[in-house]
Amino acid sequence: MFNIYDMKARKYVNSYKFDELCHKMKLKKVPTLGICKLPNNIEAILEMTHFNSKLNPKFLREGIVVRSRHIRDNRWEFSFKCVDPLFELKYAKKKKKRQNNAGESKTQIKKD
Repeated sequence: MFNIYDMKARKYVNSYKFDELCHKMKLKKVPTLGICKLPNNIEAILEMTHFNSKLNPKFLREGIVVRSRHIRDNRWEFSFKCVDPLFELKYAKKKKKRQNNAGESKTQIKKD
């Protein structure tokens, strides 16, 4: 669970209500890594991404979502995803290798 939209009120619930509803309804939610004051530079935020996943600790986490605890005018005051550059490098290499292997297979098929 990532968000809850209150259809009667026609708005998203704030993070406090979200936590309460997930607990009450026994819904699994995206892990909350913590509540903190947002650092004032991107390097500090990127440092927060360099860990293994809370969902599967055998793998690097893709990144983190940073969002305010409050909603104003039916929008989070701020919300953004910060992708770990190490994750990008590792999985970009794997993706390129798969694409190269797929291209070789197609070439082999065409030659026969």
